[in-house]
Amino acid sequence: MTRRKEIFRYIVFGILTTLVALVVFQGLEWMLPGERSYLFSNAAQFVVALAFAFVVNKLFVFEQKSWAFRLVLREIWTFTSTRLISFGLEYVLTIIFFEWVWPLVAPRFTQRWLNFTPAQWLPEGFYAEDAYRFVVRWGVIAVVVVVLNYVFAKWIVFRKKEQVSDENAQ
Repeated sequence: MTRRKEIFRYIVFGILTTLVALVVFQGLEWMLPGERSYLFSNAAQFVVALAFAFVVNKLFVFEQKSWAFRLVLREIWTFTSTRLISFGLEYVLTIIFFEWVWPLVAPRFTQRWLNFTPAQWLPEGFYAEDAYRFVVRWGVIAVVVVVLNYVFAKWIVFRKKEQVSDENAQ
């Protein structure tokens, strides 16, 4: 498969994985009470998106068709490990943006939000902080995580057999 095709598929399935994560995260955010519901919502979306992403990356992006037990075990282990690393970064960035940055930008962002015409079309109760969280979570943090996850998947998890053989020979 060409590099362009692989990257295109990664982007398409990355978007689908992000949509799965988005639905889980936002659904739980709206259903769960409390100021810090985003912490549980973020953890839950990670688990669901992880399972979805593993299957689509293995089968459709990197076209790893083997289901040999040892190979799949290694892939699951490295996929989960690398995703935990990127999840850790995602978690830290979420806390930084929601807990530290939001209080600094809230007055300015809130004023702009109130003057933003499409804001009037959103459901009642969708406030500036909700918009900020949505934009930061899915427009900033998700992009950083997607790029990091591609690097991990391409060069660590779903390496081609030749890459693994070359490393073992050295």
